[in-house]
Amino acid sequence: MQEGAKWILLLDDDATFRKLVSEILTSLGHSVYEAANAVEASQGLVARRPALAIVDYKLPDLDGVSWIKQVRENGFDFPVVFITGFFLDQLTFNTLRHVLKVGLILQKPIVPELFVEQIELMLPKLSALSGSESLALAEATATTKDVNLLLRPEVKHPKAVEEALKAARREYAKELPNACRELTQAVSSAKEDKSDKHLYQRAVHLAHKLRGSAGSYGFQAISNAGAKAESMLRNLEADDSTMQEIIWSELFRVLTDAETSASQAAAELLAESGAGVKKRLPRHIIIVGVAEQWQDLAIGLTEAGIADTTVADGYHHAMQIGQQRRPDAIFMDFASLGKQEALNLVMQIRLLPDCEAVPFALMSEPQIAPRPEESIYMGASVVMPKPVAIPALHAVAGGLLALRQAFMPKVLTVDDDEMLGKFVKSVLEPEGIVIEYLGEAIKIREALAQFAPDVVLLDVMMPSISGYDVCRLIKDDSRWAPTRVIFITSKSGPEGKELAFTAGGNDFLPKPIVSAELINRVKAQLAQSPSAIERLERDSLTGLMQPRPFETAVTALVASATQKHSVLSMVVIEVVHLREICANFGLSAGQKLLSELGHLVQGRLRAEDIRARLGDFIVILLIGQSTEMSEDTLQLLASEFSQNSFSAPDGTDLPSDLNYGIAELWKDGNDAGALIQAASTKLLRKHAVK
Repeated sequence: MQEGAKWILLLDDDATFRKLVSEILTSLGHSVYEAANAVEASQGLVARRPALAIVDYKLPDLDGVSWIKQVRENGFDFPVVFITGFFLDQLTFNTLRHVLKVGLILQKPIVPELFVEQIELMLPKLSALSGSESLALAEATATTKDVNLLLRPEVKHPKAVEEALKAARREYAKELPNACRELTQAVSSAKEDKSDKHLYQRAVHLAHKLRGSAGSYGFQAISNAGAKAESMLRNLEADDSTMQEIIWSELFRVLTDAETSASQAAAELLAESGAGVKKRLPRHIIIVGVAEQWQDLAIGLTEAGIADTTVADGYHHAMQIGQQRRPDAIFMDFASLGKQEALNLVMQIRLLPDCEAVPFALMSEPQIAPRPEESIYMGASVVMPKPVAIPALHAVAGGLLALRQAFMPKVLTVDDDEMLGKFVKSVLEPEGIVIEYLGEAIKIREALAQFAPDVVLLDVMMPSISGYDVCRLIKDDSRWAPTRVIFITSKSGPEGKELAFTAGGNDFLPKPIVSAELINRVKAQLAQSPSAIERLERDSLTGLMQPRPFETAVTALVASATQKHSVLSMVVIEVVHLREICANFGLSAGQKLLSELGHLVQGRLRAEDIRARLGDFIVILLIGQSTEMSEDTLQLLASEFSQNSFSAPDGTDLPSDLNYGIAELWKDGNDAGALIQAASTKLLRKHAVK
């Protein structure tokens, strides 16, 4: 090995793996010292300190974690890449990251193209260049083209998105000066102790975060400063040459300018917000009733941050508001509307785009309140006695919004930069998407199990763990493999796209994130997400859920009811003599009856009640209802359907009677299949009696 040349220590007992990695590293211009066990690795340290060590977990004499611990105790602080054949538990991960200061944890088998990308992040680039050449290249790298379209006038967003973006930008502006100061302090610490590679890596990481976040929020000058700082840090050598001091000096000048710009931007935007700019909340509630009675309560819901709340003075006004902005929940004052207008409002709201699962609450004086079966049939998930108490209103509103969320597409953002997570939330929530943020990628399994996202937005560069390996874990698990993955990466060209697809991703977003592009790419992946398609796709004839997603939903609800020891009922409904009607008057006549029944069922009952078409039958799972209560509710449905007049293509009146069978959990069956079978058997018995 040539004197003065950098080298990498490779500790792994697998000779074939060492050969592969060694060939990759030497092709990049690095020298490699191979060790098959911990003893050989320790002997290598006596001869020379490595620029980087790559250490396998499972070794024949001493496991990789123990060897790294010994190395740290002996005063060695060189960067370490830890390689393991399986996804680590959180305790081991935290020990490696926080105690042993491991820079990156990778998984076997490695993908060569991704491995190159990941290792290069751990080593200073362009180390062979002179100081002046490095500085020139850093300057060139920093002059990136402004591609951020966050608030440019030619990009048209819906009003809700525009207002959410402006509010999010103001919130970020408050944090921006602190973020710049934190980066400056990290760079100062790295300069004061140039031998501590962990301080250096932290400074690089903070510069990378500032570059992505500031650009995404529209602060392009500060984003450019972050990019320039990152580039300069990656090219700095830990020596005291005159040129290096010039680079350090230039770096601090860049950071000082960034701090000044951040403070000015924060002052301007906060002054703007103080001038009466109102933050728009992502969720929307309509209260239908007399404005004088409900306006203060509506203002209270908004001020509490629960949802933007508007008051409609009647059926027509409520429909007008609903058409302008999609409601997420509706409260109806029964005294103001009456029974028929309440029924009409529920039916018509559910015909609006993306409103078939909007939940309703009914507010009424006890003496005029509808009977329980009537309120269920009317679509009210909750009936609240008047006068309505503020705490009760807030609690019910929260419950209805949570119910609404269950029917919305879901996106999980995995990124250690919380401000970028807030940006994603501000952009996507007004689009009717539920957003969860995960700051610790090691907890991905728990997040997938609890949240079950349709799409995962995944940062490539995170502390100690690669987004590529997180994607691999998602795709290697049959439960989550269909989940769509969009990488967030600083590589915007063909190389970034190729790496994303190589890692198993479905798409990629370059940093800084452009809001319009974020919306379009997420929606494109949602349109291809099997879980989202399954949940949202409807039977073309009836508009109801199809069999497979119905079975999935019922299985989950039965499991929940079993755990909570609650009750539910399965209903199977048929149009009487449907097959004879088809035989005598044509298939179109029977389809017309089934279609009308499906649309009636969709416009009645509560948002949480699950409805589907199974062949010639309509099935409904009534949540929390016994057989007796379900019977009363179904009588109302049969009565309304029979009062409608239907005619065959030749003008002949068609019969419009319904039969139904009801099965109750515990009494008639303990799973979805058993309940449907029991309800169908009861339906057949009605035929026998007739």
